[in-house]
Amino acid sequence: KQWYQRRVAITAGEPLTCSTPKKFLHRTTMAILAVFLLAVISEAAGITYTIQTRTASVQHSGTNSLGATVTLQGSDGSVQLEGGLDNPNVDDFESAATDTFTFESDVDIGEIESATISVSRDDAWMMDWMSVAVGSADARYMYNTESIWLSSDLSEGSGVNELTVSVAGSETYYIVVETGDQQHAGSNGIHLKIAIEGTGSTAKTGFLDNPNRDDFVVGENDVFVIPDLALAGKVRCLTLTALGDDALNFDWIVVFSLKSHKLPPRVFWNDEDTWLSSDTTEGVSELQVCYKNKLEDDVM
Repeated sequence: KQWYQRRVAITAGEPLTCSTPKKFLHRTTMAILAVFLLAVISEAAGITYTIQTRTASVQHSGTNSLGATVTLQGSDGSVQLEGGLDNPNVDDFESAATDTFTFESDVDIGEIESATISVSRDDAWMMDWMSVAVGSADARYMYNTESIWLSSDLSEGSGVNELTVSVAGSETYYIVVETGDQQHAGSNGIHLKIAIEGTGSTAKTGFLDNPNRDDFVVGENDVFVIPDLALAGKVRCLTLTALGDDALNFDWIVVFSLKSHKLPPRVFWNDEDTWLSSDTTEGVSELQVCYKNKLEDDVM
């Protein structure tokens, strides 16, 4: 009873005296010390930023002489990561390769929104996509949708030495492509991108490329999973762009997304049997295919 009354008095603000039990003082001191140490350790540890880059598989897109730095913009601020994108004793940015870079910083930018890459060397590089994970948060993906080349030599490629890519949204799209069964219909060097045009917006992909796999084989279908795109709504049309000069002929393409799971997947047919290729003697570099039942789109 006396100990209980003493605890009430202490809670009420009465100064501690030598009559206060030593066990209580010890536990209180240890608790305060633990909180202090946790704060110091947390501050010292900082934030870990994990960046992955995927170099495009387009011819000459790779380089090991880039001199790249990256600045990240987030919901709570920005940070320029020290040291640049360079793994010692590793050939980074090889064609069709994914490279991982890890940085520590005392700056927490919050949720990643965009990244700006600057290069200081004159060997051109084309990135397909970049992902950034802030601390223990899931990585977010950003795409080089316009196929920009980066080089300090502005006479090369796209004539820019800086590129900003952004998180377009939070939707994951599934794209299924059925390659035609005609002779030579397939291609693993077509370098295909798709713009998904819907009732809400347009979602643009990076290259449709499954790592370590031959895509677009004659008579087979391929599934491409593209995260962090804008939500297009009901998909009306697809615009396909080919950067490779090897021809591709497809039968159909199916597109659906997680947030639109209540809507049936839509099938887009290559009714005109059109071939795709950046070589105009073999096909067209851009093709738009649209959903046939417009009446469904008019009913929201």
